[in-house]
Amino acid sequence: MRFGLSEEQTLLEDSVNRFLRDHVALDRVRTYADGNSDSDEDIWQGLTELGIPALLVPEAQGGVALSPLDAAVVAESLGYHVAPGPFLGSAVMAPTALASAGDHDEELSALAAGELRIGIAFGESIGRRIEAQVTAAGGRISGSSLFAFDADADAYLVADSNHHLYLVQAAAT
Repeated sequence: MRFGLSEEQTLLEDSVNRFLRDHVALDRVRTYADGNSDSDEDIWQGLTELGIPALLVPEAQGGVALSPLDAAVVAESLGYHVAPGPFLGSAVMAPTALASAGDHDEELSALAAGELRIGIAFGESIGRRIEAQVTAAGGRISGSSLFAFDADADAYLVADSNHHLYLVQAAAT
């Protein structure tokens, strides 16, 4: 069996690579990694203009409903260019989880438009740590989660000790 990218996937890859080559120079990445630049907003805005946050969002919510392979093509380009941004959480994990859960049309639409960033705090689902635990009871979650990513998120998907996911607004943390 031969495997290769489709013509559309190759065009997607070329578009993302062209944008990243023009806007994410290695010096910029170093500045960001050293903590001397606290914003990736312009990079994320450019990727939003390319439709990247909408890749896995259903069409009914303003997305383009592509496949995980399309997201992998973008992830490879982002990794190659060491581009900072909320891609994994806001464009892959959150849309997949929210679309599966149903009844999150508003969040999915905002994700597709690049207006919402959702961080991921799945530490409880991966492995429990003594120093952190998230529990849910009586309609409230409490505790702390290690290894959450995208500190600048507007909301977080948080896993509890029973492997349930909750969407928590950043202002509530």
